[in-house]
Amino acid sequence: MNRPRGLPAVAKLSAIVGADGRPLRVSNLAYEAATRGRRADGWDAPDDGPNAALEYDLALLIRRSRAAYRNIPWIRRAINSLADNEIGSGIVPRFRCESKVLRAQLQALWSDWVHDADADGVLDFYGLQRLAVLERLIGGECFIRLRPRRMEDGLAVPLQIQLLESEQLPLSIYASSVAQCGIELTPFGQRVAYWFYRNHPGERRLGANLSELTRVPAAGVIHHYQPLRAGQMRGEPATAAVLLRTRVFDTYEDAELARKAARAQITGFIRPPLVEDGSAPITGEEPQIIDSAGQINLQPGTIAELRPGEDITLASSDDAGAGFADFQREQKLAMAAGMDIPYELMSGDYSKVNDRIMRAVMGEFHRGLTARQDHLTIHQFCRGVINAWLDTAVLAGAVTIPGYADNAAVRADARSVDWRADGWPYLHALQDIQAKALQVRSGFTSRAAVVAEMGGYDVEDIDAQNADDAARADALGLRFDTDVAASDSGEETP
Repeated sequence: MNRPRGLPAVAKLSAIVGADGRPLRVSNLAYEAATRGRRADGWDAPDDGPNAALEYDLALLIRRSRAAYRNIPWIRRAINSLADNEIGSGIVPRFRCESKVLRAQLQALWSDWVHDADADGVLDFYGLQRLAVLERLIGGECFIRLRPRRMEDGLAVPLQIQLLESEQLPLSIYASSVAQCGIELTPFGQRVAYWFYRNHPGERRLGANLSELTRVPAAGVIHHYQPLRAGQMRGEPATAAVLLRTRVFDTYEDAELARKAARAQITGFIRPPLVEDGSAPITGEEPQIIDSAGQINLQPGTIAELRPGEDITLASSDDAGAGFADFQREQKLAMAAGMDIPYELMSGDYSKVNDRIMRAVMGEFHRGLTARQDHLTIHQFCRGVINAWLDTAVLAGAVTIPGYADNAAVRADARSVDWRADGWPYLHALQDIQAKALQVRSGFTSRAAVVAEMGGYDVEDIDAQNADDAARADALGLRFDTDVAASDSGEETP
């Protein structure tokens, strides 16, 4: 086979390849970021793959992330705000199958089941949504086990959900030669099973045996996480980019607070006079600010007595005035950026924004949340749960859907669901509502679409409520300005 003209020979290629097999550059770098000079000295950029990097560092990242959530207020506030805004009171399903009768049956059955969804009996289904998102943000991921129950348990649908933390799935196991990061794979890379510890390894009172693993088929597990690299099999905490900065800043703030608290204790010093020959009098007593152990012992309002000739020099530091406030703000801005949350939501400081700026900030924030709702919470968690719930409901006879098991089209129709998240609060209620009304009147959108944006509602529900209100008002002889028919007929409205 002839070599295409213009390509170098193998012998020529080997001449420009280093001992490690990588090609050597013979010209200046095209990218400044790839420089190896003084400016890049100490810049460690490992070439670990998406799973190799996590295998070595994830366990420590999770421990530090959980410690930061427990102890650092800015991390706790940011994570809680992210979870609250993503889930709100819950992302609610609205069944869209063609049969209105079946649609109503499924909606009623789901409403009965959500209160019993938690295998631990603590939360309802929507509370589990928020907890799963918290776990994804703090620990990088959450595992949702689908737990079938017995018919005699009395559940509307014999299925419950159990949430497992990231630590319960070990990163390195030897139970299977084809397992990676605790996940068993086929030769084609498909997930077959998860190898879990029977108990959480951190719950020492349960006597967790770290050598004993349980193989759980992948069909019974939902893995809720955000992959940041192609092929990434485990999730990293949302705090990863800011943990070190936040820890150092929190330590600095604590030291500054302790320094000021110590200085605030001291009201003044007493220096007794020297004797006539210039020597210090011998009193046999230690200065008041030193206790028997040789430690500084201060109380509020301390007036310390020094020996004649003794002096105290207090360490100087920042004045913690306006400059300190600006420094704090810059650090919190970096923390907020690293966690994809507006600074104002994390800090509670709205002093430098107005309603127009806040509208732009929240619009960008809501766009990111909508992406995570659709791609992660709904696609992974909600869709996986409701499909298993529907399968179980049919098998248990809680609902009858002819052809569900054999006909893919029937099954797809029954599984047709719209998930409605909480509507975003209006930043300017009057303007926002007027804009939506104008869009509907202009034909740019529909009432159904506007109602769907409110979260959890359906236009049919709103219409039914309006009809009930109108019928009740007619029966009582009431007229309101919302009654268009009364207004058009010329009747006076109160």
